[in-house]
Amino acid sequence: MTGELRWFWGVVLVAANLLNAYVAYGAVVIRPQGVWDEHTLTGIEVASALAVVLGVVITLLALVPVRQKVLSRWWLADMLGLPEALAPAR
Repeated sequence: MTGELRWFWGVVLVAANLLNAYVAYGAVVIRPQGVWDEHTLTGIEVASALAVVLGVVITLLALVPVRQKVLSRWWLADMLGLPEALAPAR
């Protein structure tokens, strides 16, 4: 049973982290055409807020299998700072 739970939680967390990476990448890559481009700036703000909310939800979601000892503590390493270390410098 633990092996099945490990696969389930692994797939869920990897999919959730990929979704969050896609949203964060979109927020970083999209460039407004100018200071007047309010629609694009609003989209960047929404994508950034969504990435933060997804990060918190994924962290809380990852705590469930870690506390049940289905997954190791290394699954929390992604939420503790690895994405910031890989982010491009501005």
